[in-house]
Amino acid sequence: MTETAGGIIITPETVKYGEYGMPIGKLCANCEAKIVNETGEALPIGEAGEMWLRSPTVMKGYLEHEEASKEIITDDGWLRTGDQARFDSSGNVYIVDRLKDIIKVKGFQVSPTEIEDVLIKMPGLADVAVIGVPVEDGEGPKAFVVRTAGSKITVEDVHAFLATKVAKFKKLSGGVQFVDLIPRSAAGKILKKDLE
Repeated sequence: MTETAGGIIITPETVKYGEYGMPIGKLCANCEAKIVNETGEALPIGEAGEMWLRSPTVMKGYLEHEEASKEIITDDGWLRTGDQARFDSSGNVYIVDRLKDIIKVKGFQVSPTEIEDVLIKMPGLADVAVIGVPVEDGEGPKAFVVRTAGSKITVEDVHAFLATKVAKFKKLSGGVQFVDLIPRSAAGKILKKDLE
């Protein structure tokens, strides 16, 4: 983040898969981080929530934008990153998703990335993107999927594949839509705003 004006987390060359997959690294010297819930209370190791950072390199605020500064920096100097993350018992940091991308399903937080990671393993699928869409009782996940050449996978096949691998509230209540291409940035990031 440009708001940190430098490195906060460093990935050592010796990084290995940890408790929750591949970590992005560990905190640099003189940097603090905590994972918090929606009310700003610190969560225990292993639980996912928003990552807050504090360091001498974190900006004091946006020039001449006091309201925007108050939204991103707490009174005691914590920078709200907008990233959903977790720590493991060895101090490794794992990014789960962006908070703005999290889908709220009947009070549960559903990570689109988690569903994408499961679906991309389905034989016959070449690419996938998941977003939150309005459903009858709030919000639900919707998958946009690209079939591999010659694949005859149906909507029912996608639902059946996912059903055995995720909790009920993570199922695709927003539906499945087959597309020719998932829109991505030059860096390969899914352009979720371009999906409808």
